[in-house]
Amino acid sequence: MASQGPNTASTASGGSTNAWSNPTYALASDSSYATRLGVKNTVLTSGLLTITNFGFSIPTGATINGVVVAITRHANSGLVSDNTIQLYKGGSVTGTNQSGYAAWSLSDNTLSVGGSTSLWGATLSVADVNSTGFGVVMSADIDGTDALLHTAYVNCFTMTVYYTAAPTGRYFNGVVCSQINGVACTHMDGS
Repeated sequence: MASQGPNTASTASGGSTNAWSNPTYALASDSSYATRLGVKNTVLTSGLLTITNFGFSIPTGATINGVVVAITRHANSGLVSDNTIQLYKGGSVTGTNQSGYAAWSLSDNTLSVGGSTSLWGATLSVADVNSTGFGVVMSADIDGTDALLHTAYVNCFTMTVYYTAAPTGRYFNGVVCSQINGVACTHMDGS
């Protein structure tokens, strides 16, 4: 099985309701962070931090086998946790939520979700993953019920796509000709 990545993305948006500040700061592993400040006396679910355009160039004809997303993040308290981590394709959130609802650590920690054979409950084509609009969304729960302000910090997202390349050679009824009993085959048109 082949793979591309881990790639970083080049496009980010912070959502419209309970939006993230500086969402583009989550595009590179550095000392800058996309942030979402909580609200005192309530549990706030952040807007969706949408990260897209990972720059994949999976070869035509390949089969997508799995996707791994790594998110480096931390909080200023133990009262911030994952809410949503899902794939994004064609302008919509898709697949199964990969969030484990785990509390974020107080220093940068990288959470990896998905796997080399995990499609996240979605149907993914080469065109999907190569699209500039393909990516991942995440949101966080920020628990301010203790009357304190808590903040979520996201440093960077990376994505790796695992795939099986299309077989090469001439085909007959969807089978590579050189694989039919070890004998080269001829199409009806003589090729």
